[in-house]
Order: sequence, then C-alpha cells, then structure tokens
Amino acid sequence: MFTTPIVTGIGQLEAADAARSAPPAAEPLRPSDLLLDGMTTMILDGAAAGVPRLRPALKAFRGPGLSEDEGLRRLWLATLME
Repeated sequence: MFTTPIVTGIGQLEAADAARSAPPAAEPLRPSDLLLDGMTTMILDGAAAGVPRLRPALKAFRGPGLSEDEGLRRLWLATLME
C-alpha cells in the first residue's frame, strides 16, 4: 500500500507477493500478522477476498491483547483499513 518503486525498487504487487511467499508467522498470530495477511489478500485477490480477512485483524487491534509496542507501530495502519 505504501511502497514506492523509486525508493524500494518494487511496487505494491511485488511486496504483497513477497509477503504471501514468506514462511507463516508463529502462533499465536499477532494483530499485525492478521493485518498483513488481510492486506496481502486484498492487494492480490481483491476486496471480496481481503475484507473478510481484515475483519479479525481490526477486531484484534481493538482488543485487550494488543501490546503497547504493537499499538504504537501498527495501529495507524490498521485504522486506514477500516
């Protein structure tokens, strides 16, 4: 969503494809893991597939289990997905 080919040399599709190709995150999944999965799905497969995967991520960012560190690092990005 925020990649710039000028700076990184890759675009949104390449970044999402790399995220999808990466090894799965360790359990239990963190809110940011769910967010990455939802965003990757939305970029590669469209909104119809991505939105249902983003809902659990957004719920996790609103929940009591969100660490302060994760909230400070990723909450701004989660709010853009609402």
